Formats: sequence, structure tokens, C-alpha cells
Amino acid sequence: MEAAQGLARASKLNFSRLPHAADAAVARAGLGSPAEARAALRAFSADVNAGRFTTIINDARNADRLIVPFQNNTAAVFRAIDGRLELRTVLDLGADGLPATTGEAGRFTFGTGSFSVIP
Repeated sequence: MEAAQGLARASKLNFSRLPHAADAAVARAGLGSPAEARAALRAFSADVNAGRFTTIINDARNADRLIVPFQNNTAAVFRAIDGRLELRTVLDLGADGLPATTGEAGRFTFGTGSFSVIP
């Protein structure tokens, strides 16, 4: 899947890590319950796979990872591999909704990761 050209539609959505991602969404995005988070993440994943998103953040250290802004200054992390789009977790972003900038145009750092924004 070539992220720079936009996310290619996956042949399968993988939710094997949905319980972890739902717990992270409750803790970080403020969703009311794990059941509510699971439903929101499933719908969001389908939208991402269908190309209904405005920004993805490409993880420069892990070329198969895509980070898509989710809700309440969080982002969902997906792994795109072998035609599958696998939901991994939900990250907490900064107050501006993006990882802290390094000063280099279009480059950001988040924790120990390095990411670039893809329009």
C-alpha cells in the first residue's frame, strides 16, 4: 500500500487488537465505554479504508504504520501489510492535534517516533 498516494483500499480489515485499541480509546479519547469505543473504531476503520479521511501521518521508522487523527486529540494507528489494514492502538496527541514539531517542514516527533504528514 502506497501511503504517499493515499491509502490503497485494503482487502481485509483486521481487528485482532480491537480490545486493546478500545481500552486506549476510552482512556485517551474519552469514549464512554469499551463497547462504544469498539463501535466507533470499527466505523472509523471502515471510513479510513474507504478513503474518507483528511490527513494521515506516516511513521518514518515503521513504513507499514499509518496514523490517522481520530477524536479529541487522539489518533488511530494502523498497520498496512499484505493487503490488510490492521487497527493497532489509539495514541494521545498534543493539544494542537499533532505531534510536537521538530522545526523541519512537514516533520514531527512523537515520543521516540518520527513521522511525516501526508496531505
